[in-house]
Amino acid sequence: MARPATDVVAAAAAVYAIMDRRLIMVLPPCAAVSRGLSGRVWTRVRASRTLFRQCFTWCNTERTEVRVQTRVKSVRALARGLEVFKALHQHRSASLQELYDETGLAKPTLLRILKTLQEGGVARRSPSDGRYRVSASVRFFGQNLGEEDAIAEQAAPVLDRLCRDVIWPSDIAVYKDGVMEILESSRHQTPYMVNRDRIGFRVHMLMSAMGRIYLAFSPAAERRAILLRLSRSGDPYDRAARNPSAVLADLARDRARGYAVREAGYGRWGLAERSHAGAIAVPVLQGKRVLASLSLSWAAGATTREQMVDQHLSRLKSAAAEIAARLPAPAG
Repeated sequence: MARPATDVVAAAAAVYAIMDRRLIMVLPPCAAVSRGLSGRVWTRVRASRTLFRQCFTWCNTERTEVRVQTRVKSVRALARGLEVFKALHQHRSASLQELYDETGLAKPTLLRILKTLQEGGVARRSPSDGRYRVSASVRFFGQNLGEEDAIAEQAAPVLDRLCRDVIWPSDIAVYKDGVMEILESSRHQTPYMVNRDRIGFRVHMLMSAMGRIYLAFSPAAERRAILLRLSRSGDPYDRAARNPSAVLADLARDRARGYAVREAGYGRWGLAERSHAGAIAVPVLQGKRVLASLSLSWAAGATTREQMVDQHLSRLKSAAAEIAARLPAPAG
């Protein structure tokens, strides 16, 4: 008569201990292993030796896994990195001081974490304002960062190289609510003081080179809608939109030559105060779609528009094409 399977395991353990002449623990019943044992125990003990080895190994492995699970600890450095990453995502951009206020982490620790996030491609530091931002390629909590973030991220190194080549600063801007908004700039890098506009600063459509070139290359329906909006604006810088035929003629000229020029004297603090600065701009195109405008600015007393066009227009167009090529193609 066959003995219970649990007895088979215990007997095999005892015999194996005697045969190896060392004391081992008699294993507890193990249904998963002992299910295969049946028949006459005492005539099959020797045959059970290999099975016992397997049983002993399996049980010890199970105990080890349980001990590891109960003793495992979280990675503190990773937890801190995630805390900083969440803060960046929540605020879209943050300075080192703001991250310190938000997380309470020491600034040397923050700098190490931010460097790691940058090297991992999940965060970036804007060269124009020194603020940290989440990389545009990152998905976080099921959300995509917008196209503007991608344009700014891909444009930053191109603008830096362009500034090193031509010395004068560049800006990249997108259309938003009737104005052009600067996403990235190389003004911090130039030795020349040319209107230190910052990220987020907005310029008028009809007075700025960036606005004019955007309108020149935008689809006809969008162009008409923007001009209609501007014609209803009370801003004196939008007043020219009330004469659409003249504006359209100027835009056709800009489109034909491939660049636009800032209106003489136009600037942030009024026409008179900024007459010392000039700018040209070209479109950033993906196919027929205009994504943004790329400008090159200079101090009017240092050079002329004709000289800037002759010397740097081709380089500006190449930079715009490089930015467009670095961006993902639109879906569909």
